[in-house]
Amino acid sequence: MNFMIFTTRYFIIGLFSLLGVVSQGCSSPPVMSESQDDAFGKMMAIQECYQQYSHQHQKGPSSLDDLMRLLTEAGHNTDDLLNSTEDGSLVVVWNFKIPQVQSNEPIVLGYEAKSHDGSRIVMTSMGVYPMLDEEFYSAPFPPGHQAPSKPAN
Repeated sequence: MNFMIFTTRYFIIGLFSLLGVVSQGCSSPPVMSESQDDAFGKMMAIQECYQQYSHQHQKGPSSLDDLMRLLTEAGHNTDDLLNSTEDGSLVVVWNFKIPQVQSNEPIVLGYEAKSHDGSRIVMTSMGVYPMLDEEFYSAPFPPGHQAPSKPAN
């Protein structure tokens, strides 16, 4: 038997075995509701400008007011974003310079106040995405901040 065919056959068998093991350990990502689509867009706008502000000023923004110029220049609806943070539907952790902490884990910088079917939109130091509640409550927050209390079942 040719050595090349022999090693190629074992490589292919190993590759499919590895893919089978990996796929068994992966769960499907949470599905976003219509209201979460809206929250996702708002969090993306805030996260983009939060990062930009943090890099430009070497400190984290202290409120949405610090981001207004950047949000306006990027064409975002600042009234809608302001209402969402003031009414408490979106919560943002202020005064955190994104490169301040070196972490391989995403650090929570903002989130939907209410969970929808066991998940919420979360803004992190590495992006915005839906996060299952069990992940959210154990996720790292900036120093001096923590996840809100879990609701009683």
